[in-house]
Amino acid sequence: MRYRYDTSAATVDTTIQTNYVGNDGDEFEVQCDYLVVGAGLAGLSFIDTLLTENQAATVILVDRNSRPGGHWVHAYPFIKLHQPSSMYGVNSLKLGKRRDKKDNEIMDPDDRANCDELLDYFNSVVNQFKECKRVTCYFNAEFGHHQTKAMYNVYSISTNRGETSINVRCKKLVLVHTNVIVPSMRE
Repeated sequence: MRYRYDTSAATVDTTIQTNYVGNDGDEFEVQCDYLVVGAGLAGLSFIDTLLTENQAATVILVDRNSRPGGHWVHAYPFIKLHQPSSMYGVNSLKLGKRRDKKDNEIMDPDDRANCDELLDYFNSVVNQFKECKRVTCYFNAEFGHHQTKAMYNVYSISTNRGETSINVRCKKLVLVHTNVIVPSMRE
């Protein structure tokens, strides 16, 4: 790992707070510092840097896909990166396979991760986030409407095909989702 998410310097509670507000557990509220919408490389890179630079930040990550990876979730399995793997990914977890004696990545133009390798990598990144206990992820979830309460913004998320509603109280909203359509998604 290049960086570690240090929580020892935090002087405040860095866990995500959850309150159940529905009768059947079908609606609840969570509170965080950052709500990040989009679990592709841009969203994961933002979270990775945030966790490294701010030891107290809490994050909720939301994506409509079933797993992290952005457009790679829908790409053909034979597709590869168009650049060396060592030049792609988040700072805290190396993607490139070639290493020197000190475990530094070596730029190899032939080391280009394929779709399955990238999806495994993105899962590893998210698992690393979860281990620090400051990130909660909701996949197969849709980002919804906004309202303001006191110093927080409140956004709704629906999961499980609309069966569960989550109100997210956050200080900052980071939208990095797109509506990319890759060839495998076309009819």
